Amino acid sequence: MKKQIFTGSISITFLLFYIVFLQWFCVEFLVMGDLPYEKEMKQTANFVKEIWEDVHMFPVEEYKSIAFAYEDSYGQERTFGGDRQHEGTDIIPPENKAGKYKIVSVSDGVIENIGWLPLGGWRIGIRSEQGIYFYYAHLHHFEEGLQEGTKVKAGDVIGYMGDSGYGQEGTTGKFVVHLHFGIYREEKGEEISVNPYWILKNLEEIDGKAGN
Repeated sequence: MKKQIFTGSISITFLLFYIVFLQWFCVEFLVMGDLPYEKEMKQTANFVKEIWEDVHMFPVEEYKSIAFAYEDSYGQERTFGGDRQHEGTDIIPPENKAGKYKIVSVSDGVIENIGWLPLGGWRIGIRSEQGIYFYYAHLHHFEEGLQEGTKVKAGDVIGYMGDSGYGQEGTTGKFVVHLHFGIYREEKGEEISVNPYWILKNLEEIDGKAGN
């Protein structure tokens, strides 16, 4: 009897080891393949496969011909509204001019939230086919005709870069014009933020041709 229990324990241990190894192998070798920042993406995003399947466009139109700047600011301290961490990447244009630069959806999906938030100003949240939530904040204004439930395609203009937020509805000018771009994924009923920086770097490197 003890021998059977011991043998069963070995079998369960081997099965668990095999499952873990298989998951590691799929992530390490089969998820993306030959992306410039593949290693960094794996280190910063637990759900990189689902995200990468859905993103097809850089979130700013004409980003190749205009000198936009952004850096890995994910996790940096923020104080407005209480001590917190930055949950996105800020994309800054060459001119501090609100309403000039077009923001596009990085994915196909459905608008889940649109309107004002004290932190994000005029913002849009789009849920993709894989269930990824893409968040675009501090907009100057939205593209006409958009509302909750509107279906969008990757590359559709959804709004214009601005400097709204950090106050009551309509507040502007608290910071420079930029797009705050965030990525969230639901896990166990909770929205978990993912660092967008390496996703953006790969989109830029491979000319916006992401996904399958």
